[in-house]
Order: sequence, then C-alpha cells, then structure tokens
Amino acid sequence: MKKKIILTALLGCSLTAGAQKEGFVINGRVAMPDGTDVGLSCTTDTSFSVELAHGTVKNGRFKLKGRVDRPYVGMLTTNNLRLVEKHKWPTDSIKWTYTDVYVGNDTYNVSPDLTVTGGSVQADFAELQRMGGARGDSVWAFIDRRPQSPVAVWLANTLLQRAYNLTDAQVAHLAQTLQPNTIDPEGFRQYQTRLAAARRTTIGSPLASLELKTTDGRTLQLTDAVPRNGKYTLLDFWASWCGICLYAMPEVKTLSERHADSLNVLGISIDTKDEAWRKAMEKHPEPWPQYCTTAAGYRDLTDKLQIGNGVPYYLLVAPDGRVVGSPDSPADAERMLLERQGRYCITGTADSTADGDSVFICSMQGFFSMVPEDTAVVRGGEFCFMGNTEGARLRYIVPIHQGEAKGMASFILEPGRARMQVYADNTRNMVEGGPNQQLWDAFEREDSTLSARQNDPWAIMQDSTQDEAARRQAQAQLDSLQAQQRLFHRQYIVDHMPSALSDMLYGFYQGDMTTDEQEALLKLMGERQPQYPVYKELMAARAATAATAVGQPYTDIAMGGTDGQTVKVSDYVGRNRYTLIDFWASWCGPCRAEMPNVAKAYAKYHKKGFEVVGVSLDNNRAAWLKAIKQLRMPWPQMSDLKGWESAGAAAYNVRAIPANVLVDSEGRIVAKDLREEALQEKLAELFNK
Repeated sequence: MKKKIILTALLGCSLTAGAQKEGFVINGRVAMPDGTDVGLSCTTDTSFSVELAHGTVKNGRFKLKGRVDRPYVGMLTTNNLRLVEKHKWPTDSIKWTYTDVYVGNDTYNVSPDLTVTGGSVQADFAELQRMGGARGDSVWAFIDRRPQSPVAVWLANTLLQRAYNLTDAQVAHLAQTLQPNTIDPEGFRQYQTRLAAARRTTIGSPLASLELKTTDGRTLQLTDAVPRNGKYTLLDFWASWCGICLYAMPEVKTLSERHADSLNVLGISIDTKDEAWRKAMEKHPEPWPQYCTTAAGYRDLTDKLQIGNGVPYYLLVAPDGRVVGSPDSPADAERMLLERQGRYCITGTADSTADGDSVFICSMQGFFSMVPEDTAVVRGGEFCFMGNTEGARLRYIVPIHQGEAKGMASFILEPGRARMQVYADNTRNMVEGGPNQQLWDAFEREDSTLSARQNDPWAIMQDSTQDEAARRQAQAQLDSLQAQQRLFHRQYIVDHMPSALSDMLYGFYQGDMTTDEQEALLKLMGERQPQYPVYKELMAARAATAATAVGQPYTDIAMGGTDGQTVKVSDYVGRNRYTLIDFWASWCGPCRAEMPNVAKAYAKYHKKGFEVVGVSLDNNRAAWLKAIKQLRMPWPQMSDLKGWESAGAAAYNVRAIPANVLVDSEGRIVAKDLREEALQEKLAELFNK
C-alpha cells in the first residue's frame, strides 16, 4: 500500500447543474491583513486544479460562497502576494496558509488557528486528521471505523486510483467493508467501478498489456517489450509535457546504473503527438529503450492501468512478469527492488572525512565492542553500502579519518534504502530509513522518556544522605516505572506486528519477560510474523535443544580440521566408548580455564576408549591454531571459523561457551555441559561400571 495519499486529490468536483440551491458558505477569521486573498480549490479527475470560490479578507474576516454537486476534499488557501507587490514589502514577508476541508453544500466556520467546523461530513474528516491523516494505517483504521462515511469512500477511491497499488487481501477488505451512503452516491459509484478494475490489477498480478509503438514505427504489446532476462523491469510512464517526469529522469538513470545487474528500465511515453515525443527524446536522451502508446494503447491506460494522464507513473515488474507494485518515485522503486531482493543500499555523508577514507557498518558485541560487518570508501564526499540482509538489525555507521573514528550513528539495517548524515557530534546525526527505522525512531522517543523518569528515584536511592524511608519510597517508584517500561516494550511489539522491528525488539527484551509472557508473544509471532529471523532462530534453537537432549541420538558435525581436511564427529563416535564434543574458542577465558580439566580427563581415560573432539567458535585461524598449541590439546579439532555463526554451535543450540556434549558408542547423548569435577565424576561413573 502506498504510504501517502495527497489530500487534495481525487473525488472530482463540479459547479454544474444539480447542486443544491443553497450551496456552501465558508465564514472565517484569520490573522492576516485586510486585502489578503482567500481561495478554495480542488483537484478533479480531468483538471489539475479548479477554483471553487475566491474572496479577500476584510476586517480580519472572509466569506466564500459557491455550489458543488457532490462533497469533495478541497484546499483552502490564504496569501498576501498582491499586498506584497502593491506595497513593495520585502519578499520574506510573503505568507501562505493551507487548510484541507471536506466541502459539501453546508455552512462552515474557520477559526484563526485554521480549525474548520460545520458541515455534515467535516466532523468525520476532522476525525481522520486526528487519527493521523490520510496516510498509512490511519486510512484503513478510518475505513473500518466509518464504513458508511463519504470520507471512507474518498479514501477508498484514492487507494484504488492506480493499478497494482493494493494486494488481493486489501481489495477484498474494501469490498467487504465499505457501505453505500446517501451523501455521495456518485463517489460510491466511482468506487465500485474502480474496485472492479482493481481486482484485475492487484499487487502480484500479471502485467496488463497495452499497444505500443517503437521509435521506428513498429507496434508491439507492452508484455512483449518487457525483457525476459531474469531481471526486474521498471516501467517509466512519462510525457513530453510533464515537467516532473523530465525532472525525475536523472534519478531513474542513477537507479538504472546502480542496479544494472538486476534491473531493466523501459520508457513509455503517453504523448498523443508523435513529434512532441521524438523532440523530448532528442532533448533528454536516456540509455534505455523508449516506446510510446498508440491510440488504442492510450485508451487502455485508463481501463487497464487507471492512470489517465497521471504521470509520472511507475510499475516494477518481477522477472516472472508479475507486478511487484506501483512505486511513487524512482526512490520508492529502489526500495521495492531492494526489499524484494533482501538487499540494502545506504548512502550518506560523514563529517570530517575525505575521499579515500573508510566507513564501516558495525554490530555491537560484548561490552561496547564494535565488530565491522561491511566497509565502504568515501568517494566524491559520499559513501555507499550495498549488501544482503533480512529482518531488522540495530547497527552503527562508524567513519574513520586518519585512524580515528569521526562520530557514530545508530540505525536499523533492513532491506531497502537509507540515507544518512553522520557528524562527530552524534546529536546532529540524521537518518532517513525504511518502515522499521521509522518504527524504531518512534519507539526510542517513548522509551527514552520512560527511562528519563527513572533518573530522580534512582538518584535518591544512590544518595547515602537520604533516610531509609525516602530510599524505600524511591525504590517503589523506580519499580513501578520499570514495570511500566517493560509493559510498553511488550505492547509495542504486539501493536506493530507484523514487522521486522517487533521481531528485533522481542530478541532485545525477552530476557525481561516472564516465561508466560515469552510464550504468549512467541505464539502471536508464530501466527502473525513467522518469517522474521529472531523468531526463526528461536524456533530452530528450540528444535535443536529438543533434538540434542540427553537420551537423543547425537547430531553429526563436519568441518575443516587444523590441516584443512574435513573432520567429522562420526569419525570418532562408535570407535570409542565415549566421545566428548567440546565447544570452545581461543578468545574465551572460561574455556581456557576449563581446558586443563578436559586434558586431565583425556589423559586418564583416553586409552580406555575416551575421545575428545574440539569444536572451535573462533573466526581467526591463526588465533585458533596458536591456542591449540598453547593449551596442549592433542585431540582432534575442527572449526568453520564463523564465530557465533558456527554451524556446529547451531546444531546443538550452543549459546554460551564452554559447553560440551558426551556421546556413547551407540551415538546416544548421555550428558551435557559437564565442567570441573562434574566431568571427572561422570567419566569415573561410566568407566567404572
């Protein structure tokens, strides 16, 4: 679904016969000088803008009169341009105001703060604005709440204005929800017509075809023009008379060059004059193929794609010929492309860096330790990252100049586009990201407020000069505030399902939840958003834990050994009475401390049929080999050098090291996580039977 709906667009308005005799009256008071122009206009299906009424301010007031044959969303504007010109005031004294109003043939009042009251439908329209306006989830929430309102009809018509804008489920939801009304029957008839067309052109449907002509005069179908080369295709509908189309072409070119390995671009002009089309191509040459609609193709623009003369208009088509969606802009097309591919594109600038400097995407591990995951080089004052990812992950941009970090910016890494400005002063950082970034920004604002409220009671608790009663009261207040914050975390996760951010937040805060709270949220995640990585990893971990419980058959592991040859656990199980699969790493202090205990057991029981197979979670080969030598480990070793991403660790759901699994000669797991004396006692019990 499109993220934004332009308030002044759509329903079509008219001053023709059939209007009520009384018409509309708008009385207003404004903080503007006498002589200020006041106008009411709307956008129709056939005209960019129609002025419905005009007046001027006198004694701080204005009155507009007119008639319409149906209700519509209009724009009430005031401006003092004529006064500025007449009195030769400085240009910075120019003032405009804009107010959306739902106009029928009623009486309205406008207060100095531009609040509009009156009219049979204006109250519904004001409710929509309080809910967040005609954008995003507010649109669907209003339609569900007021299915008989003309405002709901207007919203539905806007959603259905262009093809490939809604999913099958969304179209079906509109059909089941919206109800006829007597205030705007014409709008409801328009909705029914558009709904029928939308059923044929939902997101994921095959591309509808149009008749086109090539630059050399041949005719062909749009579906035949789309290349079948395994790439996505962006269809750019434009016209010679469309300034916005021509202005956007350099951005389309950048998109084409940046994704040349996965994206085709086709230009499709809707010009009706061949000469105008050819002159525009000469003046604005682009490297992608160009076509123009024929007379028949032009007629089909409305019937099949519902775009009329509404260009620029874009369609992103998948390699299989199905339409991914109707992006609002080249930038939105890139977002769609990246999301489909599970890829990210992050561009930006970093203060105090120069061309040739490195910029890193880092994750935070341990105690504020930054681990680089991706690198870009500053060129032309900008950096650009492109890579693969899934879900939502909290990451950090760290620019480096002459070996020194020049600031750090946190952001949500997700498939799609992001734009950043990174400064040495972190409070100045600017991050423009995708939907999960926006959810994270809203979450952080509220969470920071909740954290700030805890500062005062925390300070009292730490103040040794406070008496015991004051500190107990502060502790109670702090406990209450922390409980509110934990409740906010859980509720935010639920309220924003399905989203990758809810998935990420569950991973962050599950440790603060009771077992019942964890299970309840996991159940919801399984029902609403099982596709995201944290949930999948948790379910895989549970499955691995169940599969590797004591009494279960062991799971084989195969990785590279110290000599580069593959080592398998199965090479040793069956040949020995007992085999210990020992998970460790060279950087793990507790692992190194435990190793003499493992060596003691090996020396005592190896000749009796005891073997150890070391599985390292290192990611540095040299450090791994050095540790084996230092710790004097004579038993077989293996590692895929992937750290915590080790396949061996995943197979046994190892979340902390040291860890181990003891397997008998029949391949059954007989014990887990034996450390210190527990290892010695278990081996003594088994070998002394």
